[in-house]
Amino acid sequence: MSRWGKLMREAAVEADRPGVNAGGRDWFPFALPSSPFKRGLVLCMGLSLLALCPARRSRLLAGDIDDFATLGRSGRWMLAALGWVGARSGRLAMLQPIHRRFWQSREGVLHYGHHENRHSGEFLMHHVDVVDEVCAAAMVHGIESLVEFGCGRGEVLQHFLRTGPFAAGIGVDLSAGLLAIARAATIDPRISYACNDALGWLRVSGKPGCVYLTNGGVYEYFSPERLRELFAHIYGTLRPAIIALVEPLSPDHDLEADTRSRTYGIEQSFSHPYPALLRDAGFSILHQTDYRDGAAQRWLRLIAVAGPTA
Repeated sequence: MSRWGKLMREAAVEADRPGVNAGGRDWFPFALPSSPFKRGLVLCMGLSLLALCPARRSRLLAGDIDDFATLGRSGRWMLAALGWVGARSGRLAMLQPIHRRFWQSREGVLHYGHHENRHSGEFLMHHVDVVDEVCAAAMVHGIESLVEFGCGRGEVLQHFLRTGPFAAGIGVDLSAGLLAIARAATIDPRISYACNDALGWLRVSGKPGCVYLTNGGVYEYFSPERLRELFAHIYGTLRPAIIALVEPLSPDHDLEADTRSRTYGIEQSFSHPYPALLRDAGFSILHQTDYRDGAAQRWLRLIAVAGPTA
């Protein structure tokens, strides 16, 4: 039996599994219907189209998507099937270009807009303890600059600059639309913004002596290979440095026993073993807190440091 034939048979089994997409106004490229029948149908149709349309499959895998809204039903089926194949096969890197393109797109901006309370609700209610932890670590290690990857509208970055010991703050994001909102709302002259991905920005503009912050789910869209490369680059060329992250985790991911990355949830985003990845890169863990918010989402708040080069 061909590889695609085997996948088709496995997809049919999905009709007997619990749903992973409860619906609602948010749409993600890899989301599957909650109805068992519809889920099996989408996977079978998507896998068939992936086999029959190799050129289009290659474009999707490269993130060559002009507009998610014009993909049509066939394109959405193919994306859902690609997410399922990547998760089942463990080839997580194949999903990252599509994640990246989504967060650059209009649909990514719209999703962000559906969660207007990310700062006043989510951050201030559940994650704000990271501010004191980061500021204390920065003062101990003499670090005065803060870079937030995936800064969105810049609200968390502005919060840190108002309350922390930082002389400069830089927000980096893939979305030009969100950065336009951030620039319009920012009056602090110490804050600037750049439209780039994290590793691309680091290679061009990274300097020693920074806190590198993510909040609310940023590294969850980095493939394991890309995340290792980012941590290694910071440790190898940008010390002293602090990495501070507030990232979601899969509910059943045992970070001590299972040091592999995995996909989870309706987005097929990545649950990474952050402590292991940072230690492997050479960082020392200062703080690590595993907790749940009011919606029972599991989060990891972690701060790691790399001292100056010898």
